[in-house]
Amino acid sequence: QLKLFGQRSEIQDAQAKHFFDQVSTNKLKVITVQFEETQLGDETAKALGLRLRACGSLETVKMIMYKTNVTDVGGAALGAISSSELKDLDIWLQETRVGDMTGCAFGQCLEKSKKLERVKFNLYDTELTDDGGAQLISGMVSEVLVDLSIRLFVTDARDTVVGDKTGKAMATVLEHCPDLKYIWLGFANTAVSDVSGEQIGVSLAKCKKLEKIHLDFNARPKQNQKLQDSGCRKLVEALKCQTSLLDLELRLAGTHLGDLAARALGNSLGSCVLLKKVKLYLHGTKLTDSGGRDIALGLSWCKKLDDLYIALSDTIVADDTGKEFASAIAAFSNLRTVHLDFGGTHVSDESLTQLDAALELLSSLIDVIMKFDKTKVTEEKARGVEDKLQRDGLALKIETQRRTGIDLSDTSHSASAASVQNGASLGDVAVELERGILSDVSDAAPVA
Repeated sequence: QLKLFGQRSEIQDAQAKHFFDQVSTNKLKVITVQFEETQLGDETAKALGLRLRACGSLETVKMIMYKTNVTDVGGAALGAISSSELKDLDIWLQETRVGDMTGCAFGQCLEKSKKLERVKFNLYDTELTDDGGAQLISGMVSEVLVDLSIRLFVTDARDTVVGDKTGKAMATVLEHCPDLKYIWLGFANTAVSDVSGEQIGVSLAKCKKLEKIHLDFNARPKQNQKLQDSGCRKLVEALKCQTSLLDLELRLAGTHLGDLAARALGNSLGSCVLLKKVKLYLHGTKLTDSGGRDIALGLSWCKKLDDLYIALSDTIVADDTGKEFASAIAAFSNLRTVHLDFGGTHVSDESLTQLDAALELLSSLIDVIMKFDKTKVTEEKARGVEDKLQRDGLALKIETQRRTGIDLSDTSHSASAASVQNGASLGDVAVELERGILSDVSDAAPVA
């Protein structure tokens, strides 16, 4: 084994290169190199790549080199692993300048590794494009694969993102992984569309041994290409086959998910009766009260839940959804933590009353956060519920702050700025927003 740890250190590229030039690695089976947030660059990567090429019996490789000076040249050198015995590959190169040559090199490496059991790639916020992403993913076919984590999402505004070629390659790989137990797919803010969503969903349904699923297809508000209701529906329909599922995290915020996909999600959740942890990020979607109610109804079958996170803010759900979630929560006898975000929806005190009654029935609860900002929930009602449950020893936080959805310090919103300067209340500004007096409110949050 060779394990090197120099994260956040002052080690220089030349020093690390000199070490790898000298060290003998021919008989190694395990290599761990952890140099994130350093000044290391391509010279180190190329020297390490030569050593990896010489290790014919490597079984485990872990390289954590994010936020370094490695470019696509160095990334391609790191992909020179030649071992056919490789079982565990863990690569962290996010926030570097690696790109398609790196994707191609690792793809070729993976094609030779038919014994792969665990694969993890953190390549988000890099220069990888759809072609490189597709080549990387295509090499991951392994019938013994049990753990797959691919994070190619984008956190900033950039043109170099993966798309449907990568998505289709992912779908093809999943068709050949019958023993998969854990999957983490991160395609947020990329060019992946309904084509990929539908194909990934169909393939994922064939992986019937999954215990943990994390799907991240979040989309920015102004993003042109995002999943529509049909693509979201195919993705969530895959969950219906997962009778062994214990942990689900689904991120579809900002997509065009609507009530058809929500109904499919509710039906799927009703089949996942072993679930212990559920996180649904569905804020900013096209969801209405009908779809929200369907999700809550499906969730009510998951009697073993102990951790629940639901984000439905900035959707059109109302009290029917709130009351249905209250009914579901009342049945979760093992529930320990609850996080509900209804901000910017049409729920009222009626929903909070029902949720309050449900929470009082659960002796296992230790932590609750509920958000009702920009709703019809009154401050008086929220404080009353909060005080009562806190007296019972529960860590509880209810947020009801009102916001107009506009930065009033921005002088481009001339009408609102002028109103505030002249002593008008925020309520007056909200009225101006409702009447459409402001010229630049297309991106403002809706005012009830």
